[in-house]
Amino acid sequence: MTKARDSEQQDTWTSANASSQVEMAGASTSQSEDFRTRLARDKRARMRERLLAATLAVCSAETVRNPAVIDDVIKAADVSRGTFYKYFSSLDEAIAELGGSMMQALIQEVASVRRAMTDPSDRVIVGPLLSLAHAAQDTQWGAFVSSINHLGDDVNGRVFRDAVLGDLLAAQRDGVVNFSSVEAAADLLIGATQQAVRRIVKGGSMDSEGVLSFTVMLMLALGMPARKAHRAVHQTWEHLCERHLDALPWLQADRE
Repeated sequence: MTKARDSEQQDTWTSANASSQVEMAGASTSQSEDFRTRLARDKRARMRERLLAATLAVCSAETVRNPAVIDDVIKAADVSRGTFYKYFSSLDEAIAELGGSMMQALIQEVASVRRAMTDPSDRVIVGPLLSLAHAAQDTQWGAFVSSINHLGDDVNGRVFRDAVLGDLLAAQRDGVVNFSSVEAAADLLIGATQQAVRRIVKGGSMDSEGVLSFTVMLMLALGMPARKAHRAVHQTWEHLCERHLDALPWLQADRE
């Protein structure tokens, strides 16, 4: 009887051990699959970033006579045509994704700075100030955002425009700007900034003083008193340089 119990216990331990080994083998296989899945996902992400970087480089350098085409992107990325089409169905799709991500980054930059501002005039100033300063520091960025309709009627465009409209109305209620149509004021603010970015990209380099002067003129066009415009623009610039360098790496590069 003792032998029988011993045999039963041995069978139980053998079964448990076998079950444990199966579970361990399954876990090992699962971990191996998870690792391969992550590796493949990371590889796809790197290739997508590579293609988008090539798209940025090519589109930033295009001209009216020499518009960007898929072959240019393939050559810049050093990949096959088949590889490109694994990720994007057309060059327009790649441009749209790149434009959307850059627009999201700009919205996040402006939003992160605006959160620390309570003066409505500062909030109106920070958008064009950041855009112009970024274009002056990174002309490739400026060339792309000024050539693509990234402020169209999509989610990012509406979010950006709604923020501009809200800041303009708040500044008007505060008595620091004066206009009869907030829509026209937003068109002026956005359109003039885009045109200034295009001028910077086409060789009309603009240093920080030029950026500040242009932004002051924008505020004057919106009806802000001259003394207030000069003071507010320079204070906003100092605020950016003193408190937001970590969140704005391109601005850090400009200051070094």
